[in-house]
Amino acid sequence: MELRKSRKPGEPIETTLPLGGEEYPMEIIPLTEDEISAAYKPFRKKKSVWNATTKQMETLSYLDTDDPKFREVHDNLVCRAIHNFRIIDADTKAPLDGTLDENKLALASVQIEDFEDVKTVDEEGLVTIVKVPRKRSFGATIVEKALELSKATIEAETKNS
Repeated sequence: MELRKSRKPGEPIETTLPLGGEEYPMEIIPLTEDEISAAYKPFRKKKSVWNATTKQMETLSYLDTDDPKFREVHDNLVCRAIHNFRIIDADTKAPLDGTLDENKLALASVQIEDFEDVKTVDEEGLVTIVKVPRKRSFGATIVEKALELSKATIEAETKNS
């Protein structure tokens, strides 16, 4: 077994992503934190909010997803991340061409509902993890997977000859 810390830039990785209770095979090109941060940087905003627990003002950062150009940048990231996917069209029962940008964007626009783990700390210092429901696009999941894959260590078997 050979452990490598990197792979060729732009080389897709075969993986699966869950959607509607099923796992779908996809080829994802890893995206680094720097690439994603640079793309979203113009949309990163900050606001001050009152935290009733700590009784202090806190600064939160968030992405301004209401900006009209945000969708264009996000769609570009999704198209860069997806190399190919294998999904059957529900209407025609024919496989979709996973290399076409319009099919990538149609897949990315699917809305999914899942849960996010939110950590809270009470006055006694006890940490509680609360599962909060959230609704987001499948494209966000794809970009997260591309980031996760960029951080993964590659394991490859080598034969001694």
